[in-house]
Amino acid sequence: MENLIFRREDYKPNEPVSGSIKEIGLRRRKDMTALVELFTDSEKSKLVRKVFDRSTGQYDDFLKQLEARETWQEAHKLMEDEFYQRKVDLYSKEARILTDKVYQIFFPEDI
Repeated sequence: MENLIFRREDYKPNEPVSGSIKEIGLRRRKDMTALVELFTDSEKSKLVRKVFDRSTGQYDDFLKQLEARETWQEAHKLMEDEFYQRKVDLYSKEARILTDKVYQIFFPEDI
């Protein structure tokens, strides 16, 4: 089963969710803002230090890879693979920062 992140304040558990899991995974990028512009200096610093082995180059390269992804499913898979390879807990603060920013690009109406 796919890992999905739902953040909706108006979510009601007894009402059907619109869109299938496949449709949600294939959601195309809506916000064309450069991903790098969404991070504060503090968030970037945390990610570089805790996820990317203090390498700004690795951080920048990874954001470029993420920006090239066309769907949420592709972007989410890339992040999961990167976290796994770097032994980063998917639920750590740093992983959530990155995931939330990427989510914002595909689902701006939920933010």
